[in-house]
Amino acid sequence: MDYNVIKNDDIFLITDRSADIVKAEFDQNGLYRNDTRYLSKYNLLLNGEKLLVLKSETKDNLFNEILLTNAQTNQLAEGKILVKRKETLVDNVFYDNFKIKNYAHNQKKICLEIEIDADFLDIFEVRKYFKEDLERKRVKKTTTNNYLKLIYHGLDKVERSVIIASESDLCLYKQNKVKFEFELDAGEEKEITLSIKTEDSSESNPDAKAELYNNFSQIKTKVEAGYVNWTNNSLQVETDNQIFNQFLQRSSLDLKTLTSDVGYGQLPIAGIPWYAVPFGRDSIITALQTLIFKPDLSRATLKTLAAYQGKKIDPLREEEPGKIFHELRFGELANLKKIPHTPYYGTIDATPLFIVLAGEYYRWTGDLEFIKELMPNLELALSWIDKYGDKDNDLFVEFSSQTEDFTVNQGWKDSVDSSINSKGEIAVPPIALAEVQAYVYQAKLEMAEIYQELKLKEKAEKLKNEALKLKERFNQKFWNPEKEIFVLGLDKNKNQIDSLTTNPAHGYYSGIIEEKKGELFIKRLLKSDLNSGRGLRTMANSDLGYNPISYHNGSIWPHDNSLIIEGLKKYGYQKESIQLITDIFKAAADFEFLRLPELYCGFDVNEESKTVEYPTSCSPQAWAAGSAFLFLQTILGLKIDGRRDKVIINPSLPEWLNKIKVKNLSMGDKSLTFEIYKKNKEIKINEIKIPDEIKIEKIIMD
Repeated sequence: MDYNVIKNDDIFLITDRSADIVKAEFDQNGLYRNDTRYLSKYNLLLNGEKLLVLKSETKDNLFNEILLTNAQTNQLAEGKILVKRKETLVDNVFYDNFKIKNYAHNQKKICLEIEIDADFLDIFEVRKYFKEDLERKRVKKTTTNNYLKLIYHGLDKVERSVIIASESDLCLYKQNKVKFEFELDAGEEKEITLSIKTEDSSESNPDAKAELYNNFSQIKTKVEAGYVNWTNNSLQVETDNQIFNQFLQRSSLDLKTLTSDVGYGQLPIAGIPWYAVPFGRDSIITALQTLIFKPDLSRATLKTLAAYQGKKIDPLREEEPGKIFHELRFGELANLKKIPHTPYYGTIDATPLFIVLAGEYYRWTGDLEFIKELMPNLELALSWIDKYGDKDNDLFVEFSSQTEDFTVNQGWKDSVDSSINSKGEIAVPPIALAEVQAYVYQAKLEMAEIYQELKLKEKAEKLKNEALKLKERFNQKFWNPEKEIFVLGLDKNKNQIDSLTTNPAHGYYSGIIEEKKGELFIKRLLKSDLNSGRGLRTMANSDLGYNPISYHNGSIWPHDNSLIIEGLKKYGYQKESIQLITDIFKAAADFEFLRLPELYCGFDVNEESKTVEYPTSCSPQAWAAGSAFLFLQTILGLKIDGRRDKVIINPSLPEWLNKIKVKNLSMGDKSLTFEIYKKNKEIKINEIKIPDEIKIEKIIMD
C-alpha cells in the first residue's frame, strides 16, 4: 500500500507514507469521523521543506510510526535533523507526537510547522459520487494563544469542528498552520505533542470533553489497553507455524479495527477507506466467519440489523417490511436525505442471511432468550422472503433494482456487469442468483430448527418442507447438465445465466446442492480455468466475460473462497478444502502485513510469480480478515452445539501445520482449551480444559 491507515472506534486516519494528509490519486487521504472528512490537509514541514522518509510503518493498526530527516538545503546539510513521528487515535482525538533531534555538530534553528485545512466534505463527495453543488457556508477559522479551531456549520444544522492544540508554549497558531520555533544544541532532542480533537454537535452529549493527554506514553498506554482487552476476550490460537500465527494475529488486529458501535454493541463494518460503516451483508458474513473467534460480534450484528429492519415501502431507499438494510450512513448528505443511505435497503441477500446468522449464533451459544427477543424480527424477515423476495411465486428470490442511481446488481457481486452469461452478455432482471437461493434454503432450515426448539412443530415442519421443495427445484433449474455446473442465476425469462462462477458454490456452505451433482460440480470448480492456484476466481477464464483485473468477473475474493471451502469440508472434500486454504495462505504472504485484502487479481499462479494487487481494494477489509478464522474452523473441522453442550472436532491438518492450540474458545458461557497435533503421521487431540458437561466427539479421518 502507498498509504497508511489507522482507526480506533469511529475515527480513522489515512495518510501518505510520511504520515501527512496531502492530495492523493483518489483524494482519499484525511481524518474521518461519521462519514465526514475533518482534515483535508495536514502537511509537516521543517524549515519550510518537506522531510525525507526513512521508515514508515503502521503498528497494529493503532499507530503510525515514521522516521524522517531533512533534505539538503542552503542552510542545512542533508540528514542532520532526525524526526521520530508517532500518530494515534483515541476518544475521537488524533494525536501527533514528534521527537526532533539535532545530529549536527553545532546549534540549529528549527521551524517545525504543519499546514492545516479542513473541507468537512461528506465521504460521498470525496468519492465524487455526489456532484450537486451545495451552497455551503465557509469553514470558519479561529485562533487564540491556545488553539486553532476550524468550524463548519452544516446545512443539516450540525456543527462540526476540529481543534488543534499543544501544551507547548512554543506553539504559534495561525489561520492555516501551527508553528514551533526553537533552537537545538548539538545532540539535543525536543518532544512535541499535538492534539487534534473532532467534535460533532449532533451527539447525545456533545459538550462532554474527552480527556486530553499531554504525555504520549499515557496516550499509548490507553490505546494499547483497548487491544489487550479485545485479545483477552477473543479466541487465542498458537500453532507451530509462525507465519500462520502472524496471519491470524493480523486478522485479529484488522477485525478489532473494523468494528463500530452504532448503539447496539460492536459489530463488523465493511472496510477502509470508503466502507467504514455497517453493511448488512458484509457485517453478517463477517459475523458468520468469526463465530469461532468472537461470538459477541454476531449478537451485536443481529441487534443492530434488527433495530433498522424495514418497516414500510419506500422505493427510493428500496425499503420493504422485514427487509434487512444494505448500507447505513451518518454524514451531512444522509442527514439532508440527499442520499438514500439512512439506511439504504438495496440488497437481495442480507435478509435470508440475517436468519442464517441467528440460527448459527443460537447453535453456537445456546442463547435461546436472545433468540426469543429476536423472534418478531426473524419472522418479519421470513415473511419478506416469500412476499417481497419471491414476487412471482416460483420459489426463487429475485432482485430488480427500483432505482438506477444506486445498486443495480444486488447480490454480493454488485458491480454493473457482474450478472453476465458465458458469452459476455449482461442478463436482464429480475435475476435469481444461485447463492441467494442457497441462503434462503439455509435460512428456512435454521428457522425450522428454532421453531422446533420453541415447540412450534407445525411451523417447523412447514419450513422444512418449503426448504426441501426449494432444494429440489434449485437442482433442476440451476443445473446445467452439458457443462456439469450450477449456473450463476436465472434471468427475467428464467433462462440460465450459464457462466461458470463461484456464486453457486456457496451452495456447499448452505447444503442445497444434491450430493451427486455436487461431486460433478467440485471437479469442474477445481479445473484451472476457475482455480487459479491462489484461490477460486469469481469467473472462469474460459468465459468471454472473464477479466482478471475486474472487480467481480475473474478476481479472487478471500471471503468468497472461505464460504466455499467450509462448505466443501461439510460435504466431505477435506483434501480439496485444505489445498485451497494452502493456496490462499501462500497468496497472503505476497501482501503487506500478511493481510488478505478485499480482493486481488485473478492471474494464474503460472502466469504471474507474485499475487497481483487489485488497485482499489479495501485494505483492511472485514470479511477478508474474517476469512482467516473460517479457514481455521475448516482446518479444525469444528462444529459447536451450545444447545446440547456438544463439540465435534474433525481436523484436517495441512502439511505446513503440525500443532494447533486453541484457547478461550467461547461456547455460550463456557470456555474451552484443547490442542490438536500430529504424532507419527496420526492426528491426536489433547483436551486441556474442557468443562465436565461438554461432550467432545472426535472424528479422525485419513
